[in-house]
Amino acid sequence: MRVLIFVAGLAFVSLGLADTADAESWNRCKTMTRQIDHFYGVLDLAKGRDNVLWEQSTRQHISRLETRRLKQCPRYLARSKQIAAVAQHKKNVEELKKLMKVAAELAMKYYTGGLY
Repeated sequence: MRVLIFVAGLAFVSLGLADTADAESWNRCKTMTRQIDHFYGVLDLAKGRDNVLWEQSTRQHISRLETRRLKQCPRYLARSKQIAAVAQHKKNVEELKKLMKVAAELAMKYYTGGLY
């Protein structure tokens, strides 16, 4: 009976520790994300001051932070792929809008006999 209580207590404690480890990991991921956001602001400052070396070193640091975040936080890998897909979709939509505009202009010229 004592052994059963001990095993049950150990199971509850290990579940609590697993939740704590996930929370620590998530906090680490959030911290790295805030650091990356901060250094994007620093990058804007470097660009504004036309300091090429500062800009280059800041880009390298951002790259290192993003690589480390992707290794330690697999959730962000899926999120970064999703963001890239959305950006590509927006780019495709803009290209399609330009194509439709050119097609509409050509159709107007064709159907009005060049009057428009």
